[in-house]
Amino acid sequence: MGTITWNHQTVKKNNKALVLQMIIEKEPISRADIAQITGLNKATVSSSVNELLEEELIYESGTGESSGGRRPVILHFNKAVGYAIGIDI
Repeated sequence: MGTITWNHQTVKKNNKALVLQMIIEKEPISRADIAQITGLNKATVSSSVNELLEEELIYESGTGESSGGRRPVILHFNKAVGYAIGIDI
């Protein structure tokens, strides 16, 4: 059971790091674009984005152009928090 919990937490951290990386590299970007680029499902992207918003690492700025559906909310990296590099072993 401990291994399953550890693996789930590791996958969740890695997904969140991937979402943050996409926002840093490709901002301005929407949740849908992140899902399309990374191959993560929309629920995973949304969950990661919500955590990053709570941690104030990213912020939302209005809506972008619609491609037929509802207009996407645009995401940006919060440069005021700076950069940090960490390795989890």
